[in-house]
Amino acid sequence: MLATVHNWVAEASQIARQSYNHVAMRRKADHSPVTVADEQIETLLRTRIRAAYPDHMILGEEQGVSGGSSPYVWALDPIDGTTNFGYGLPIWGISVGLLYNNVPVLGCFYMPLLDEWYEADLSGPALFNGEPITVAADTQLDDTEAWMCVPSNIHRRYRCDYRGKVRVLGSAAAYVSYVAHGKAAGALLGRVKIWDVAATFAILERAGGAARYLGSDLPVELGPLLDGRSAPAPIIVGSPAALDLLQATITVRS
Repeated sequence: MLATVHNWVAEASQIARQSYNHVAMRRKADHSPVTVADEQIETLLRTRIRAAYPDHMILGEEQGVSGGSSPYVWALDPIDGTTNFGYGLPIWGISVGLLYNNVPVLGCFYMPLLDEWYEADLSGPALFNGEPITVAADTQLDDTEAWMCVPSNIHRRYRCDYRGKVRVLGSAAAYVSYVAHGKAAGALLGRVKIWDVAATFAILERAGGAARYLGSDLPVELGPLLDGRSAPAPIIVGSPAALDLLQATITVRS
């Protein structure tokens, strides 16, 4: 199945490449950005999924929910990082995740301009361009040159005493992928939606990482987000040791 999804995403990436630097952004009712490319890619992915798995449910950022009551749910973010895409920045990608009984079991995230594939299913390790990856070793966490990904509003909404460096890159899926790859020591996500993270949470888990709500020991459960609501709190991702460190160094401003 993962090879099939890979092919769908490769096909969809051609739409994105052709539109890149040639498409205007507009704002949806919730003020989030969207382009024609987002809509065309989601339509293509839905068409491929319905043809292959007609009984599966599909949840996408642009077109909502469709399909039956299958325990399999596809979560689609046709362009994660739409603002970057619209402004001509390279960090954005196509994200396709599959959940079974609310648990991510397959993920594919591709950044076309960087030609970087992050993929995983339950049959093997997390992969970057076909090679196994894991989260950063715990010994790297105290390195002042280590870095974590943070939201663009970190200076307004959070207090952060992390001793390493922080980087704002503009794509939640890229953040989680970089953690899974061991490039970033951890990441702070805002109140994301399920299509932002379903694919990369599958990848993160196979790479040895996990996700928690900031200020809580509870793992992030995606089932409650299937109706399209935002996560109830910010989310941190990393290795178990990284999660403990981030919990101790990041708080929400009152």
